[in-house]
Amino acid sequence: MKNNTLYYVTNSENLKNILTVGIIPDINGYKKYYEDSLRLFPGYIPLVKDKIPINIINKKNGKDSSILIVLVEIVCLGLWGIGRTKNQTNINNEIFDSAECENGNISPQISQEIFSIDEKYDNYDYFLITPPISLSNIKSIIFPDNKSKNDFLSQSSVLSSINIGDIKIKTDKKLFSLDKNFLLEPFENINVSLDYTKIYSFGGGIASLFNFTCISATANEAFQKLAKQELDINFEEATNIDFLKLFFESTSSNIKHKIISILINSKDFKSDIINYLEEYGNSESSDKGKRAKEIADSLLNFIQKKEFTVSEYIKRSKSHLEKCLIVLFNKENLNDFLQTRPAYYELLSGEDIVIIAFLLGIKDKYFRIPSEIKSFNGLQNFISDVMVSYAKNDYSHLKQMRTLFDLLVCMENNELVKQKYNKLISGNYVKYKYVLPNPTEIQVDKSTYFITEEEIKYREVFFKDLEIQNSLKVLPFDLEKYVKIYNTLISE
Repeated sequence: MKNNTLYYVTNSENLKNILTVGIIPDINGYKKYYEDSLRLFPGYIPLVKDKIPINIINKKNGKDSSILIVLVEIVCLGLWGIGRTKNQTNINNEIFDSAECENGNISPQISQEIFSIDEKYDNYDYFLITPPISLSNIKSIIFPDNKSKNDFLSQSSVLSSINIGDIKIKTDKKLFSLDKNFLLEPFENINVSLDYTKIYSFGGGIASLFNFTCISATANEAFQKLAKQELDINFEEATNIDFLKLFFESTSSNIKHKIISILINSKDFKSDIINYLEEYGNSESSDKGKRAKEIADSLLNFIQKKEFTVSEYIKRSKSHLEKCLIVLFNKENLNDFLQTRPAYYELLSGEDIVIIAFLLGIKDKYFRIPSEIKSFNGLQNFISDVMVSYAKNDYSHLKQMRTLFDLLVCMENNELVKQKYNKLISGNYVKYKYVLPNPTEIQVDKSTYFITEEEIKYREVFFKDLEIQNSLKVLPFDLEKYVKIYNTLISE
């Protein structure tokens, strides 16, 4: 099958949003939308072949010289939707001329029979794609001239939320000519309703988890399985999995479900969580109600009085829920959590860290994930694929994203990884041990290592200038080093 491509006609402001949120959404997925071709097709993403329809460019936006017209070249692989021919409308599987729609009072409605775009690519002039579209489908971003391209790159370079990655940026003036005989007929897909806030939250949660996959086999398993909505994760404390499972439930009376909902949707999550726990405690006479009130009091004391250190509050916490909330109240976002390794980090179990990482990620959404995390090779496209799979509830085409944990496990049987690894460790490096799975802390030569009781075979791993940081458990807090190591090992 040939690599068919189509074009999404948009503008530089919407393109910035696309690269920030990590997917191409329909019009409902924008917080601030600048009119483009999406306005004609709510609930769909229109893609054209090689000619720009006369009514696709918004003249209002064109008056602002900072808003640039841009084409996004899209590979059709895996895309589904419906097709249209020039100046014709498909209504309930019947073809009508555009004039009939206008003069005959026909109300256009999208046919629900979608098909693989690749299979019927030659049959139509343009297509309406079921949203969203993954960034992995973007082949190139095209501007009419070098000035427009350079202006966009200059504007994007100051925005930490944007990662262009390996997307090709080019110019092609010929593609920007308008076809005066090509008119798009507006349609609305009334049957699509996507919760973009939750889609972006899921992307944030998975991206955050990736950063912690190096700390343990459990963290790596949680990332790999949760990305595909597989929930049989091997947690020692069975109830800890609730924070992951409840994300996917639309309704539940579980306290954790309500807290997840607050983290996803609230603008003041601290006040809303405390208020909810207090209300639940006052209305529920059971032990659960009493415990909810105790957690609310503890969190309120943590915010207002600060009687103890954060470590002391964590030690005094009576439940996993309370411990995780103390950390979230101390570090309000993932970037803050990663700035410096918290003094209380050693008080957290591997499962604690998995839950905290996921909760911080779903609160931040993918667009607030630190730019350094987005620069792991292949991660941005993978997270985009994850969000699309979640939105469409279809994970059958989602490929595995290899982590540093995976690379080190396979190192002994992979000569190419060994060669890159040897280059990486040349020079003044500090040696420490890394073995799998389920690490147990021990002391060897006054240095802390993480080994298993069953595993007697050490894997020697070297990283430059680690100094006190002598374990993979702290690598997530040194993103520059982490990204360099991973990208070196994963590169072709």
